[in-house]
Amino acid sequence: MTDTVIVLGAGIIGISTALALQSRGRQVTLIDRQAAARETSYGNAGVIALGSALPLNNPDLFADIPALLGNRDMSLRYSPAYLLKQWHPLLNFLWSGRAGNTPRRAEALHQLLQFSSERHKNWLNESAQTRHLRETGWLKVYRNRQQYEQSTRLRRTMDQHHVHYDVLDGAAIAEHEPHIAPVFSHGLLINDASSVDNPSAVANVYLEMFLDKGGHFVQRAINKASQTVERQWRLSADDGDELHCAQLVIALGPWSRDFLDRLAIRLPMIFERGGHREFQPVPDKPIKRPIYDAGGGFVLTPMSGGLRLTCGVELNEQDAYYKPVQLDHCEKIARNDFPVGDRTGEDWHGSRPTLPDSLPVIGPSQRRGLWFNTGHQHLGFSTAPGSAELLAAQMLGEPTSVDVQAFSPSRFNL
Repeated sequence: MTDTVIVLGAGIIGISTALALQSRGRQVTLIDRQAAARETSYGNAGVIALGSALPLNNPDLFADIPALLGNRDMSLRYSPAYLLKQWHPLLNFLWSGRAGNTPRRAEALHQLLQFSSERHKNWLNESAQTRHLRETGWLKVYRNRQQYEQSTRLRRTMDQHHVHYDVLDGAAIAEHEPHIAPVFSHGLLINDASSVDNPSAVANVYLEMFLDKGGHFVQRAINKASQTVERQWRLSADDGDELHCAQLVIALGPWSRDFLDRLAIRLPMIFERGGHREFQPVPDKPIKRPIYDAGGGFVLTPMSGGLRLTCGVELNEQDAYYKPVQLDHCEKIARNDFPVGDRTGEDWHGSRPTLPDSLPVIGPSQRRGLWFNTGHQHLGFSTAPGSAELLAAQMLGEPTSVDVQAFSPSRFNL
């Protein structure tokens, strides 16, 4: 069947891709080895982060390198062995952060974020699930002027993209969030950002939309893909079964690299590992929106099940043992300055899939019928619907409202 598409990966990117293709009349099967949205799409702060277009690898990173060399900064830690093993993509990651290259990447990310924010809201309206959406913005807080001045490039980038935000002093921060400690002298309330109370639940809302319209979800481990003489794709499952499709989409997040290795396709992906820990809220002391503590290196977000604390980055192998050093450090700070109750549930940890230029790959492979939608680093939830629409439009030869050249797989010779 020439209209048959298989999407590998049932995280927020894969689910959104399946939904966007289905809306264009394609017969789509979504496949994952686990239940939907239980991996990277589960462990995030739930921010639809309009205003976060400045990539991590920007010129400010070079000034931070001396402090990072000691490997004691809780916002960014690393395994020395991993840095040596992945020296080439990491060197390209640094090279991409030069001043002349950053505005172009930030513009591409902003367009994708803006488009995705609109699509998130459209899909939540269509599914009658806007109860998950909060239009209360995203608050970034700073403990002193020095910390605040480090946001200069971020503010300049938001100004260039006409992202609306308010600069707050300590008194204004207290008006917006009266239950946090008065230790923050400066703040940025990014009004154009929004958030959800349960990112995994939202992903499953989109999955139900897909299934209700006739889509198929198969929970199965796929260990191999190959092309037949008819240029179809043959997928081999662990149970010995085979599936066939005319077009195959790789939306496997951090698992994309290993899967593509089996096809002799080298995706220069690095892993930004991180974790989250959840807490009960303190009665009568609610937090109204996601809050990023710049000095503490964490985000604290009100969720439907309580408060979720997400910590900084660890550069390491995807399957390396995870030590909760950063989570422990962030919890100690959060307990001093925020209304945080007892721990609930178990810690989560996972890997964010990052490419050297901090942009995802969205588009066709050099191999017929193979497509990519992966490498969204920290912005997977924020950018999923827009990424899906851009890929679906390319697959059907439609014009796109966003310039897709910046996301082309050809930049990595894929």
